Amino acid sequence: MVGVSIAGKHNTRLNNTWQGGIKRHSFRRRAIVGKWIFALGAIVFVALSFNDRSSYRISLPDSSETQTECRYDGNCPVGEICRHGSCTSYLKTGSLVVDKRKLDLCLESCLNELRADEWFYYGSVPVVEEGIQSVFGCVLKYRRVPKEEVNTTGQWTPPSYDEWLERRFLRVIRTDPKVSQSEEEVLMRHAVCGSPCESDEDCPDEGGHQQCLGRSESQIPAGNGSSPKTCRYSENSNFSNDMMIVSGADKKYYNALENFAASLRFWSPRSSLVVYNLGMSNEQIDNVEKWPNVHRIHWRDGFPESFPPHVKHALKNYAWKSLAINESVHEYKSIFWLDAGATFTAPIDSIQNIVHRDGIFVVKGQDSHMKVKSHPGTYQWFGYEKDSFVGGPHFAGGIQGHVYPSRFIDTIVIPNAECALNKSCISPEGSSLVNHRYDQTSLSILAYQNHVQPHHHTEYLAANRHRLNEDMTKTNNRHIMWTARGSCRFYSKMTHLLSAE
Repeated sequence: MVGVSIAGKHNTRLNNTWQGGIKRHSFRRRAIVGKWIFALGAIVFVALSFNDRSSYRISLPDSSETQTECRYDGNCPVGEICRHGSCTSYLKTGSLVVDKRKLDLCLESCLNELRADEWFYYGSVPVVEEGIQSVFGCVLKYRRVPKEEVNTTGQWTPPSYDEWLERRFLRVIRTDPKVSQSEEEVLMRHAVCGSPCESDEDCPDEGGHQQCLGRSESQIPAGNGSSPKTCRYSENSNFSNDMMIVSGADKKYYNALENFAASLRFWSPRSSLVVYNLGMSNEQIDNVEKWPNVHRIHWRDGFPESFPPHVKHALKNYAWKSLAINESVHEYKSIFWLDAGATFTAPIDSIQNIVHRDGIFVVKGQDSHMKVKSHPGTYQWFGYEKDSFVGGPHFAGGIQGHVYPSRFIDTIVIPNAECALNKSCISPEGSSLVNHRYDQTSLSILAYQNHVQPHHHTEYLAANRHRLNEDMTKTNNRHIMWTARGSCRFYSKMTHLLSAE
């Protein structure tokens, strides 16, 4: 396949792009997702009810309002990012006078970064249809084509994995799918990018007061080698330490929770922790409440009575986790759930930046493919068939970051919580730990839908101790967390970390 050029809205020309077809996977979507709940300041509650079909459901306040207020880009729906506290279309050009040289530079740098992102995140190549100027910089409209279908020889050489990690998060602000009316097919994807700059004079002046800004040290992702300047709105640059860390434990995992909390205090001393009580003793709960970084214990008296038996009495189907994530993101607006058996091994700024930018943080890794351990009944509950579903490795249920509102609340968080309340979804007849991943399977089905597909950030997760520094008081500048599975006691031995202040 040969390289071609594209003609943009302003006769912009990009070299080294590709033309090609794209496989379409028409996923049938189960009609369980209600209208998107957008009112950021509204009081949101979860009501659990039991209907005649013996199906527990989550009921959220209905709303016909569209999202207008925002704190982060991740709050905004497809096609919009946060500007001056309001979600604004990034496809609007406003009254900007087109500077072809600056636009070409923006589009070129955007494409270079997008190519590598698509290659490593999705095993694909972006086929660009159009490039336009935006008040935020520029926008590439493209189709995602599997890399096996495109010959890039002589046109573009993919960087190494380590080179990609060093060069990403520089220009691309976010990528969005443009879906058909039925939401079964992605018609196009958009990548919005910031404009490269050397000084404020290089930035568009449309009353938006863009500045030529680099990133502070805390905003440079782990593994990044540089932070070149980009035209940005300074008020959206960062909100420090407002992401709530969330976890949960029973009696068995109390010691692991203690190390987890200590590791958080070591690497992010200003972060707060919310703990869900999954069956700790009264003495353990009293101890947890004394830890200086614990904000609150949820379900202090045990699981809510309104929860069905399969949630309250079968911890190993992990239905409680999806419900805790749903509850906490609606209450705290910005959360990161990490299982208590894991431990932090580096500052968590990169996670918070991704959650706020994209609206979600997830990782992959368990099983070579989700179909190895996933019961057909869960697929059927969502309206799919296991044999024909197109997926990949399981997404990890125990590592999730979310903001409220975001497009992933409607497509992942709420339907996953609804699944958790229905035994036929989370724990179908005949399922067990031998053939099923419970909450991980439902999460993965939702995430692999063609119109959803969040970026995964598995590169920040260490699955083995040998991937970390021998001295765990020092970071290796990449891995932010280690699965550990309850085995780590390194940080809890530093007793001063959890001593009352």
